[in-house]
Amino acid sequence: MSLYNILIALLFSYYTIYATQLFNPITRDKIKDKNLKLDELRSKHIKTLEEQKKFLDIKNPYIKWKWSKDVIVGMLWQALFYFVFINMYLKIFEMNNLEWTLWQTVLVLIVLPLILGLILGQFNLQTSDLLVFFRGAKKNDNNRQTTKGQKSNK
Repeated sequence: MSLYNILIALLFSYYTIYATQLFNPITRDKIKDKNLKLDELRSKHIKTLEEQKKFLDIKNPYIKWKWSKDVIVGMLWQALFYFVFINMYLKIFEMNNLEWTLWQTVLVLIVLPLILGLILGQFNLQTSDLLVFFRGAKKNDNNRQTTKGQKSNK
């Protein structure tokens, strides 16, 4: 196996795991609730200091890091998933006798995110966070970031 195969397998496994998290109904409900609260606060043009602090706490919550059994088990599960997916992709490459070269690897690393950005743009979604699939943004939301190829709501 070459280093390039491992790099491509890592990229594919990252997107695979991220997609499986997006389709988890529990995660989706948490994202919807968070985005509804953020939209309520975004709709206010003038916010008090408490509302600004609440907005920042919801958007970027402060997490005090503590080592515990649950944290270690969660990290091990995530590492196991990455290991399984990387090996699965490497076996697929091996079965198909596919060997990536440097130029192919660079092409995939550049083209795959561009394609994802264009797909999000066609559906009028933000690229800063793929979780906006479940945001339910208002049409006149001024805080939305646009991407190349994104349709305007005007």
